[in-house]
Amino acid sequence: MNKPTSRPLYRDPKICVDYLCGFCPNELANGHCTREHNPQCRIQYQKEISLDPSKSLHYEHEKNLYAFVHNRDQGSPGWKGLIQRVHPTTEKLERLKRQLDGATQAWLLKANDIEVFDGTQGKGTIAANLEELHKKDEKRQRAKEELEEELKKTEFMSPAVEFCDICGNYVPTADGSRDHDNSKVHLGYVKIRERIKEIISRKESHRPNALSR
Repeated sequence: MNKPTSRPLYRDPKICVDYLCGFCPNELANGHCTREHNPQCRIQYQKEISLDPSKSLHYEHEKNLYAFVHNRDQGSPGWKGLIQRVHPTTEKLERLKRQLDGATQAWLLKANDIEVFDGTQGKGTIAANLEELHKKDEKRQRAKEELEEELKKTEFMSPAVEFCDICGNYVPTADGSRDHDNSKVHLGYVKIRERIKEIISRKESHRPNALSR
């Protein structure tokens, strides 16, 4: 008698949500993922959301992507210490980048919350959430402008070591930049950051305009 084959459900914690959504940052940048990439679960998930889009896990996927890049951008203490020794202005730049990163993350989370409204909230609740989203967007724009202004002041400086703002690694010499730009880690982060830009652009294009009425 044949033993029944057990297939892990796509909602099992062992299954990679990002893989189900077709874009795993760990696999792209690190070459491996600690969670399971199960093709059968992916097929099951795709069939289920085609019948019921409300079961989509794309909100969780978006949060995972942003957290993945956010953690990399924080850097390690040793990495930050090295940057500060070779580039005196980096400490302020890093602070401004963290401010922009935090403001963008708060805006994205609030935008996600508003997108999943089920229509049962009262007008007062909706208006309050839209007002909060508007304030977070303004804070994000101010942080972006402040960072851009500081970058203009330092664009002509040449640090002894070049650091990559894309993948968070550094290139000791100009001769190594070509190998670095073609590395799996760097190319993986390029794709991940492009994906995040697409998410932000999509949310901005669907930004609620109720406040302008």
